[in-house]
Amino acid sequence: MLPKQEIERLGLEYTANDISSDELSLAPNWVKTAAFDIATSDQAAVKPFEGAFDLIYSKMVMEHVSDYRLAYRNIHRLLRSGGVAVAFHPVLFSVPFLANYLLPEDLGWKVLTKVVPTRASAPPPKFKAYYSGCLINRRIRQRIKDIGFKNVWQVPFYGHGYYAKVPVVREFHSVVDSLIRKSNFKPLAAFCYTIVEK
Repeated sequence: MLPKQEIERLGLEYTANDISSDELSLAPNWVKTAAFDIATSDQAAVKPFEGAFDLIYSKMVMEHVSDYRLAYRNIHRLLRSGGVAVAFHPVLFSVPFLANYLLPEDLGWKVLTKVVPTRASAPPPKFKAYYSGCLINRRIRQRIKDIGFKNVWQVPFYGHGYYAKVPVVREFHSVVDSLIRKSNFKPLAAFCYTIVEK
């Protein structure tokens, strides 16, 4: 998420995490790597990185995590005291994500490649989505806070571009989304930043 020049200018160390060693092998040589599932129950996998990070950032990852509480327990272990983690993720009850959750994987893949044709040639085409904890509500925030975080915030974002090429649906969505945004009805937000402070 940050270019090499910015990392060097700020004197930072940058570590990429992925469940796949093959994916991590594609990282540039100035990026350190950590190969484990953020929702792993294998504490030995997390141990070498315990307390190593001031900032953890993820984008469109948390929907693929099978157990958000286990993921946040590991994030808590990875952060230094006072460290912050920022997760940008979809919100389950936004229609495209609810459909993705409910559709069988094969059918979901076909729909995805129709809506976003560029995904057809980008392996792996689609990762399983669980949407565990991908909601905006007080209960989710409290459950995350109970892990041991000092603060938990959720910042909603409204609107998405999934209907951009579907004229009638696009116009209908624009009207509905405008109403949701004006009322700031967080359960129907499209995306969210969930931010935690240790």
